[in-house]
Amino acid sequence: MEHSLLSPGSLSLKEVYDEIFNGLANHVNSISEGPRTIALQSWLQEIFAMSTAKALHGPDGPFANNKELLQAFWDFENGLKALTMGVFPTITATKPAAARQKIVDALLEYFGDSFPEDTASELIRRTRRLALDHSRGTEFIARYGLGLMTGFLINTVPAVFWIILRIARDKELLKKVRLELSLIIQPCAHDEDFSTLDVAAIRKRCPLLMSICHETLRCISSSTGTFLVHQDVEIGDEYVLKKGAIVQMAATAIHSNPDVWGADAGAFEPGRFLRPSKVHPAANRTFGGGSTLCPGRHLAVDEMITFTAMFLSTFDVTFPDGADSLPKEDDTNMLSVKKPNSDVLVEIRTRPETKHRKWCFSTETLKA
Repeated sequence: MEHSLLSPGSLSLKEVYDEIFNGLANHVNSISEGPRTIALQSWLQEIFAMSTAKALHGPDGPFANNKELLQAFWDFENGLKALTMGVFPTITATKPAAARQKIVDALLEYFGDSFPEDTASELIRRTRRLALDHSRGTEFIARYGLGLMTGFLINTVPAVFWIILRIARDKELLKKVRLELSLIIQPCAHDEDFSTLDVAAIRKRCPLLMSICHETLRCISSSTGTFLVHQDVEIGDEYVLKKGAIVQMAATAIHSNPDVWGADAGAFEPGRFLRPSKVHPAANRTFGGGSTLCPGRHLAVDEMITFTAMFLSTFDVTFPDGADSLPKEDDTNMLSVKKPNSDVLVEIRTRPETKHRKWCFSTETLKA
């Protein structure tokens, strides 16, 4: 069901996208001219979680303006490995286990008899209805709801973090990206004092930004696909996969393979995806593949490119301590992308040429 509800062009995807980005736009619009110093990862976690929760559950949902519950989500996310690997997680992973239960309790109340049909998103309404139609109780729906929030946030936020830093620390690259974006920013149809970005235009007319996004994902992907062999399979003259065997495909190994990506496979190359592709699509494992292909991949990329476009079009970014090197990657987590080992302080100030720009987002507010 998720694949149909989150497919390109679906009304349910449009609804969630518009609500998320109006929320993110409000956060960006609320920042004064600056300068303002932010811990980039923590700031992204806060604004993406709040905007996504409101988009899914409505303005009065359990996460609405509840920073304590939002922090519980990130405490849960930060302890996923401990929860998964621990024999007695309530003892060995006390903090994430308590955070998980706190969120489930809040969602139990939300999905109960007083469920707000009129303000919840179509995705949430139909998910709840399908579960009830198949005799699944509120406990199942609440835990599924936590899984849904997890899918929306835990990989998108670190990906945006890396994309922004990759561009902001390279002045020439930033200049080229901003030039692309300057050609597609439009006034909102209902208020010309506001600007908007059409994600379809970004995909079509900003090839460098798209390439940077895909190249960043190639470099930070750490997912492992797991598959069951249903019948004996011979691969070339070297391998036989026997029925019942389990095959694992690590994105990190495939994405760093020079035989697949060329001699510079281990390097970040902003223009890699501008080249005529000689790489088989299956070699890009960022969003899985086959039966494990991520249903939210279209929304995830839309979020990454649109927020990066809005952020870099609005703010100049400097590094207060003078160190603009990238933090080390945490390759021990259980996410599909690598988080940074440490947060990064950045100083943002509104660009002089855009200091009066405010943003609004809706696929229906583009001026013709």
